[in-house]
Amino acid sequence: MSTPFFMRASLPSALAGIGAVLICALHFTGFASSPGTDFFAEITGTPPQDTVKAARADSLYSRVQFSLWPGLSTNGDRSDLIVNGYSFNFIGGRSAGVRYTEFGLIINTVTDTLRGAQFALGFNRARHVKSGAQFAFLANRSKAHMKGIQAALFNRAHVAEGMQIGLINVADSVKGTPVGFLSFVGTGGYKSVDLAFDETFRLNASFATGMRHFYNLITAGASQRQEGDAVWYLGYGVGTSPMLGERLAVNVQLTTNYLMHGGESRFNLLNRFGAGLEYLLGDRVSAFAHVMINGLLHNDDFSFPGYTLPQRREPLARERISDDLVLQVYPGLRLGLRLNW
Repeated sequence: MSTPFFMRASLPSALAGIGAVLICALHFTGFASSPGTDFFAEITGTPPQDTVKAARADSLYSRVQFSLWPGLSTNGDRSDLIVNGYSFNFIGGRSAGVRYTEFGLIINTVTDTLRGAQFALGFNRARHVKSGAQFAFLANRSKAHMKGIQAALFNRAHVAEGMQIGLINVADSVKGTPVGFLSFVGTGGYKSVDLAFDETFRLNASFATGMRHFYNLITAGASQRQEGDAVWYLGYGVGTSPMLGERLAVNVQLTTNYLMHGGESRFNLLNRFGAGLEYLLGDRVSAFAHVMINGLLHNDDFSFPGYTLPQRREPLARERISDDLVLQVYPGLRLGLRLNW
């Protein structure tokens, strides 16, 4: 005897089907047919007056909302006009606003104002975030003013007043601090390109992006050492350059750089701390000088052809980290020019 199809259905499919039936039943039996006076609002009382005033003029209020996806929810087809106190979305949900908390697996969408917190594995979207927060695994988006916190792999805001924490942060203007692998800020942001030479490499280049008080650095450099091919590096770091006056700034940078030579596979990591002064020669161009402390962590058989450490005397410190790794610390000096915009 064959097994009935409904017994062969997977558990997620069964749960989704049951949820759809329940939401349709709630909607068509009257539990959610009158926005603002639905079942949940009736048993929990009238909404706070400040919530109603904060919503759009044509918005209504629901204490709790459940949704399978946008358009199939306890708020029915009026979800764009309803501000929810608490919102729970299986796949996704859409509302005019959220007062307290919203949870969703894939996507949460607020067409007007979020005043609480959004949580999603996928995406959070809101026009305004007022003293609120967006937490997602993939991305957060605020189309207008974000006052609070965004935390995801990718964060985007028109005006960010607070903090963005993610792999990539983008904002047209920022009043606060974006923290991530790379942050791009329009008005009031900081971007620069450096060209410099120092005791270790004849040519050093770096790109900085973020805010002047905290920015990300992508670094690269190369140098020809005696005979043999050039030794070059790629690296990443962070820095700060607060202004001391109209033309003078302090520079502090910390980078870690991986050294390479042809097809060599040895481990050679050059960690560098630099601190110094920057003088603005014009609106966009400046000169800088940094005192450097270098920490070269390398294999014990460090033997790039023609490459030697720059100092002619013993390093400041030499420490064996493991059987095949050695750390050498030595000082340096970097001089260069910077293009700011």
